[in-house]
Amino acid sequence: MKTMKLKPDQQATAIALLRELPLFSGVPADLIQSLVQFLEANDLAKGKVVIMEQEISRALYLLIKGSVGIWKRVDNQKKCVATLKAPNFFGERSMLKELPATALVKTEEESQLFILSRDSFELVAGKNPELQKKVLANLEVIETTRPSITKSPEAQEG
Repeated sequence: MKTMKLKPDQQATAIALLRELPLFSGVPADLIQSLVQFLEANDLAKGKVVIMEQEISRALYLLIKGSVGIWKRVDNQKKCVATLKAPNFFGERSMLKELPATALVKTEEESQLFILSRDSFELVAGKNPELQKKVLANLEVIETTRPSITKSPEAQEG
């Protein structure tokens, strides 16, 4: 995946998005600014795979523009079990807990992602332990409220 550092206008977009995302709820503005410095942008065409099922991506993906499909094998067929539309995020479990992805994620249309690597997150969190605590606490809440794709959902044909 070809990525580029964020341009100044993209940094403003990223700051606004991170402030709105539940994963970063309650994180101080200075720490959000610190994280944004490490984000990389990636423009993807429709149909590009971002994460393979069972992959440990070690990155958080911020969906800035477009949409991605969440695909799982259900009854021996690949099915789109959910669609995330911008603004949104995915890959948080893999990045924060180093767990394998529970589904394949691919773009459903031309999309733009901002990507935060686990190494970059840990660099900022290492200097600010409250960041990791806050984000992990937020992740616990998200995991209880976000529809699970690890169970057999009422899937749509894809």
